[in-house]
Amino acid sequence: MSAVFDQVGQLLEWLADWFPRICICRATHRGVRFKWGKHKVEIKPGVYVFWPRVTEAFTYPVVQQTVNLPMQTLVTKDGVTVSFSGVVVFEITNIIKALGDTWDIEENVGNVSLRVAGQVLTTHDFVWLRENLTSGAERKLTVGCRSDLRKYGIKVLQMFATDFAPTRTYRIIGDSPKLRDIKSSEDGAE
Repeated sequence: MSAVFDQVGQLLEWLADWFPRICICRATHRGVRFKWGKHKVEIKPGVYVFWPRVTEAFTYPVVQQTVNLPMQTLVTKDGVTVSFSGVVVFEITNIIKALGDTWDIEENVGNVSLRVAGQVLTTHDFVWLRENLTSGAERKLTVGCRSDLRKYGIKVLQMFATDFAPTRTYRIIGDSPKLRDIKSSEDGAE
């Protein structure tokens, strides 16, 4: 009996795709309708209608938002190993570029920003970075991100460091007997 209900449900879903859908786009959002999978049409705030059978619609907030950058370890120009994490503050200025030319907006912002942070931090000395982190370095981070993300319809308002410190990094490579003993004692195995 449940198989019959499943088939009826699938039939109703298929039929529903042939009727237009009425949706609302919030004032804080914009969107893109992909007609026939290729024609991009902007969705502005208010009520809009689309035919699900031939159109996909996506909305996304365009107001100020942030992305937290994960900690990364870099080496400055003078050979000091540092840990850096930060925040990027941005807004969407062109939703068609943002949704139509990238797969994941926040991941794109994060990855581009990490690359820019790597470029800025590895081309300056540690002392200069420490003394200018909230002025000159922050300005270079912001300008670099703004320049690289503009082509995706994203305006970077600010990029700043949340963590910045000299670091020691140890990497264990291989599977030595001592490493196995350490792992065994941590797991509680004897």
